[in-house]
Formats: sequence, structure tokens, C-alpha cells
Amino acid sequence: MKLDHNKAREAIAQKKLDNAHLKNNFSDLPHWKELASKYGVRLPRYYIRNTETKYLRRLFKKVDMDIKDYLEACGVSTLKQLVKLNPDYPAYCELGLALEYVDEIKKS
Repeated sequence: MKLDHNKAREAIAQKKLDNAHLKNNFSDLPHWKELASKYGVRLPRYYIRNTETKYLRRLFKKVDMDIKDYLEACGVSTLKQLVKLNPDYPAYCELGLALEYVDEIKKS
């Protein structure tokens, strides 16, 4: 099976266009990058929607914490409800907020 690089580039370009409305001016980004490094996770690209919850699931699995506790702290019971609270947030923002939560819990 041969990978078609042109198709891959087109798909990424289309995803960027489709998600151009996402907010991308968060002053916490440097802090989130530090936390991501501290916990050994990668922040998703700026054009990935927060509906792609695999990043949150991976984080909580990696740090060996129950994601249900985080959801409860956010006042929701499912990831679907969580992402609906901020429909214009990219996935890296959701992950950054979760990293802040994880860091606070781990410190205490």
C-alpha cells in the first residue's frame, strides 16, 4: 500500500479550512506546552476540533487517573457534554485545561 502524499496534504488543508473558525489565541498556550512536556503528551494541532476526544482519553490513561473525576469537576458526565460546552475550542485547548487539572491533583 502506497501513501499518496498529495491526498494527505489536501485532507489536512481541507481540515484547516473547515475548522478556521476555532479560537486560537489562548494566552495559556506556553503553560500548556510546559505541562504537556512534563506529563509526556503532545498537544494536538491547532486545527483539530475538541470533538476528537482521544487526546483527553490518552492523557488520563497516561497519568493513571480516572477521567470521570475530571468530568465531574467540569460539571458534566460525558466527554460529549464537555466538548459541547465550548464548541469553538480546539482539542489542544481542552487538553491544556485537562493538563491544568491533572497538575493540580498531582500536586496535592
